[in-house]
Order: sequence, then structure tokens, then C-alpha cells
Amino acid sequence: SNDTSLTAEEKKTLIHWIEAGAPRGEGDDLLKTAVKEAPEWPVALGKPDVVVDLPAFTVPASGVIEYQDIRVDNPFKQDAWLRAVAFKPGARPVLHHITSSYTADKSLPPAKIPGSSVGSYVPGAGIQTYNEGTGAPVPVGGKLRYSMHYTATGKEMTDKTQIGYYLLKSPPNIIRRAAVISNPGLYVPAGEQRHVEYSYLEFPADAMLYSIHPHAHYRGYAVELTQITPDGKVTPILSVPHYDFNWQLDYDLKTPLMVKKGTKLRVKFVYDNSVHNRSNPDPKLNITWGEQTWNEMFFFRVNYRWMDETSSHVRNDLQDALMESRTMGVADLNADGKLTPAELTGSLASLKPKFAELDKNKDGFIDAVELKASSAAKDAGRKVVAADNDL
Repeated sequence: SNDTSLTAEEKKTLIHWIEAGAPRGEGDDLLKTAVKEAPEWPVALGKPDVVVDLPAFTVPASGVIEYQDIRVDNPFKQDAWLRAVAFKPGARPVLHHITSSYTADKSLPPAKIPGSSVGSYVPGAGIQTYNEGTGAPVPVGGKLRYSMHYTATGKEMTDKTQIGYYLLKSPPNIIRRAAVISNPGLYVPAGEQRHVEYSYLEFPADAMLYSIHPHAHYRGYAVELTQITPDGKVTPILSVPHYDFNWQLDYDLKTPLMVKKGTKLRVKFVYDNSVHNRSNPDPKLNITWGEQTWNEMFFFRVNYRWMDETSSHVRNDLQDALMESRTMGVADLNADGKLTPAELTGSLASLKPKFAELDKNKDGFIDAVELKASSAAKDAGRKVVAADNDL
């Protein structure tokens, strides 16, 4: 629904103009006469209900800048429901991205509503506006945590980012949830031009998919999202054949998509670590997961609702079950819901010697129940969670 691409007719007009030598049109120069001062906040939303001012940070002209972990007191005086979030970076050239989360105050009673992300920013992204009737929950108390990734550009710059929050006046019926499909075990060999990695999440109950967001670094070449229903049918949801790090968009579905119980949302990332990739920092290196831009990431956020969940009927158990599927999802290359010895690589490689022991029913595979019982699988699951927090 937020498609910003040119129509075929618009592309033809632009190409014909370029081929004609880019002649000047008639009338006044609109770049001069139509100049306006940029609005402080998005015109469509107006002034935010709450503005969070992040502390200033000076990015040096060169060097590696570690992620900045900023925590601020929760500005919301009661349980809040977000309808939109707008980021206003203080120095766009050096701001690689921002992710956020809610951290509970453990001295207080458990919150009645869940808390997760409170917005994110990446190059090329716009305002985050949530579907009508939905809202992102933020419990009262605790802290808001912002992970700031800066990259030096050859010139010292100081960033002082502001975040504008737009609130619903009353709790919505629908809780907007988020989860990440990731693969922290990715390995892109030096010089390989079309290296493929996979991962998926399996939904334990019916859900409605609203928005999706892929993220990789400079070696990201293409990305696809498909759904695999329990009957084995594969349906494409998103295809980005030419991923561009400088345009990392949220893709809001024009019509929300029903995801039935047992469906896998599977991501395929293609990486170009060859000399043909002009953005490649160094094609001679084998590349693994890492925070810095010269490393790589496999990160794909999905936003959805549980069909059996409302703001007065919270289903954290469904969210927990979804997260449990991530360990299987990063290793199960053919998405059949079970593992062979050949699929036990990366963080699950330590399970190979124990395969016969873990295969309790002796069918030649490790299924989800058998995998869950493995301590090594639990360690791998923790690595997936840690990787999700990297972005």
C-alpha cells in the first residue's frame, strides 16, 4: 500500500527525456520558485504527542564506531498504544540505523500488555504508521532502549536524533506484534557471486500479516519472502530482485494477508561477495554475521496480529511458540520441519555426533520436539535472539 515506485508510463517519460539530452522545460524553474522549508514533523501527522530527545553523539571522521546503547526513562505516564512513529535524525549521513525496545522495570508488577519495539530507522525509510484499529503497546514504567549504529564518512558530525510518538486515545482492539526471521549462522565465501541463505518462522496459530522489512548490508543482492502452507503449497509474498542498502523500505501489504496455523514464512537472501559488486568492501574475505557494515546480516522483520488476541485477551503463549520455531528455521534447508545430519551446520554442528541419540523415534530425522529437548539447540536459539538484537 506504500508503493513509491514509478509507473511504466512515468519510466518511459523519464527515459525519453534523458535520451533527448534532458532539455529544460517551459516556464519558471520550479526548483527555485517552489522551494519550501521542510516541516519539523510529517504534515500528515502533525505535532507528536510525545517527543524523545536522544543525547548528542559526535561521530569522528574515521574509525570504527561501536554501537551506542542509549536508555531513557519511559516518557509515557500510563500504558500507551502507538499509532505512528517518526524519526528525525540530526545527522543523516552518519546514521546507519536505529532499533529500539522496551525494557521492563522488574521492581514493578508484571505489565498487563506486552512491550517490544518502539520504532526503527534505516536509510530510505519513511514514517511508521500502523493499520487502523491496531496499535503497538508500550507498558508504563521501565526504560526505552535505542541501539544506535553510526558509520564514519570522512567528516566529523554530531547527531542529535528526536523521535516523535503518536498515540491512540484509547486501547485498540488489535495488538500489532513483531518478530524477526534471521540467520546468524550465515557464511558467504570470498568471491562468491550468488550465495544463498534461508530461514523461516512457523506460525503456531492463525495470524494476519501487515508489514514486512528486509535488512542486509552491502553484499545483499536480492531477497524473497514466501509462505509455505501445511499442504506444501508455496506462495510468493515479496520479491526484491535488486536489494539496495540505501533504500531499506517497510513494505506495507495493500491487503493484510491471512497466515494460517502451521504456515512457514520463509526468507531467501542472496549475497554478492564478488568483484562485480561495486559496493563490496572486500571480495577477498569470507563473510559472517556482524554488526558493522563490512560484515553481513540476514534480518527480516514481520508485523502481524494473532487472530485470537485482543488488547484485553493477550496471547504471549503464541508469541513464545513462534519464537521457538526459529532454531529449526535457520537449519531446515528444505523447510520440511525436520533435520538430517547434513543440515546440522553452523551453531547446530555440535549436534552431529549426537544425532542417533537425539533421534528418539529412530526415523532418521530430528523433529521439532526432539530438537527442543537438546541443550545445544537451546544455545543456538539464544544466539538467534542475540543476533536479532544486533540490528
